[in-house]
Amino acid sequence: MALANEDEQHLLAESGSDLDIPNNIVAASAREPAAAAAAAAAGFRWKSTVVGLLTVFAAAALVVQWTSDLGPIPPGPPSFLDLAATNLVGVTNDTNATMCAAAHTENCIEVKCCKDAGFECFEKNEWWASCHEHCTPGIHPQDKYPHNTSWTCKKLTEGGKLKADDCSESHENCMESRCCRDEGYKCFRKNEFWANCNKTCAPGPHAWDADPIRWDCSEVAEEPLCSDTDENCMETGCCNREGYTCFKKNDFWAKCAFQCIPGESSLHDPEEHREPWNCDIIEMPCNESATPAELLACCKSFACEDFVDVELCALDKCGFYAAALSNATVAPTANGSKTTAQQRAY
Repeated sequence: MALANEDEQHLLAESGSDLDIPNNIVAASAREPAAAAAAAAAGFRWKSTVVGLLTVFAAAALVVQWTSDLGPIPPGPPSFLDLAATNLVGVTNDTNATMCAAAHTENCIEVKCCKDAGFECFEKNEWWASCHEHCTPGIHPQDKYPHNTSWTCKKLTEGGKLKADDCSESHENCMESRCCRDEGYKCFRKNEFWANCNKTCAPGPHAWDADPIRWDCSEVAEEPLCSDTDENCMETGCCNREGYTCFKKNDFWAKCAFQCIPGESSLHDPEEHREPWNCDIIEMPCNESATPAELLACCKSFACEDFVDVELCALDKCGFYAAALSNATVAPTANGSKTTAQQRAY
């Protein structure tokens, strides 16, 4: 019995050894729930931080994508206190330069400005002006026939701006302009070289004039209106278009044209009025009793004054007088032959 009891006790001791837990293990086991809870809390905070950062990055990415879809951000308004204003002025000047005319070759009658520095827009006539450094009134040798007509050389630009008024002021000679800038003033002639703008004018010497030569006081009026190419110039005897001449067709009609061939009809005439032209020049200031040779010379002087090649011009404008000279004959000579009154002009 005693042995059995010992054996039982031994077995009980062994089995009890499995149930007995050391104190340190028990303490550790007691701390494990708190540590696990702390670790779980720390893990939650770390995950929350990561999720928050990812959310921020995602939002930033969406903003970048949205702004890129909108395109580049437009610049703000130009500052007129820094270089932006200078750049803007440069663009404006470049635009104006593009609109202006090139030297010599382009017509500046409308734009009235020149691309090239130092050049001015000078008028030739009412249809043409071009850019030059200077201009001398009259015929320019480089102009070829039939464009070799006179230049007025009126400057259409003044410091890059259109001249406000081409009439004369009271202290200027108005012989050429024939008009006055001041309201109520008229251009009165002193002599063949000088005229002045005044409100009134009494013939004779003027007390305020240091020159004792008397004043004529006739009014230097603006040039009379002439005719356009589609009008009858029988009354005016002059043409608005430079280089054109008023030629007679018959006793009822005359027209401005560049040339006229006597005895031929013009294709520009209506078919029902297509008949030969006379080609006498209306209002040509020549003596009616002049000889054919004198009339031809007068035609060259009057109609071809502004042309470099007068003889070439006369072929277009003086056919009526050349024909009259060619048909003129003198009495038979001693040997019975006939000669022309004058040699043919061309």
